[in-house]
Amino acid sequence: MRNIYSIYKEHYKALLSLGLPIVIGQIGVIVLGFADTLMIGHHSTIELGAASFVNNVFNLVIIFSTGFSYGLTPIVGGLYGTHQYAPAGQALRNSLLANLLVALLLTIAMTVLYFNVENLGQPEELIPLIKPYYLVLLASLVFVMLFNGFKQFTDGITDTKTAMWILLGGNVLNIIGNYILIYGKLGLPEMGLLGAGISTLLSRIVMVIVFVIIFMRSPRFLRFKLGFYRLGWSKAIFGRLNSLGWPIAFQMGMETASFSLS
Repeated sequence: MRNIYSIYKEHYKALLSLGLPIVIGQIGVIVLGFADTLMIGHHSTIELGAASFVNNVFNLVIIFSTGFSYGLTPIVGGLYGTHQYAPAGQALRNSLLANLLVALLLTIAMTVLYFNVENLGQPEELIPLIKPYYLVLLASLVFVMLFNGFKQFTDGITDTKTAMWILLGGNVLNIIGNYILIYGKLGLPEMGLLGAGISTLLSRIVMVIVFVIIFMRSPRFLRFKLGFYRLGWSKAIFGRLNSLGWPIAFQMGMETASFSLS
């Protein structure tokens, strides 16, 4: 056993170094959902019912879109492993466009669902709470996809800690925003469920802005920025992103649908 450990010790260290930040970031997302549910439930039981419905619907969409963004990681990983840093930056540029287009497509689909929300069998007293919360989360969908693009890029170049810290920081910001907006602190009006949605939207916008600033200003991304700016768009990369991303998206979407829709 010791001999095996000594042989593969560096591989174990690499796996832990890369994997633990991803695990911590995902735990942070779960904790965030728990905190949202807890804080909304303390404010109003009827708001908790509305939040549960909307969150289940959007969890399906977000996990579907996250699956699509996974297509970037093997592309960037392969380019990074062969020291093709400029093409890796070009892949990020194409991924952001692909993610944006998928976000717009999903936004259109979710808008159609919004206009039919009264036909989904929810109690009538929940509809006035569902609709504004639904619209705020709908507005945040584009920012989720843009963040996913940057996250899968940094994961592909073995920098999993950057996304972890941004996720954790966004979660803290969201929880603070929930407390202020749900309960009406610091002189702001008590907004209840809508306040939780606004806090989520703002935190997602801030996370994307922080990722953009880090990518633009950090010296470690300089070699990737050359390709991001100068190599332009690539039909080959764009096509590969779609060929890899859509199967993962549908697989993850179907797995989630079995729980969310029920």
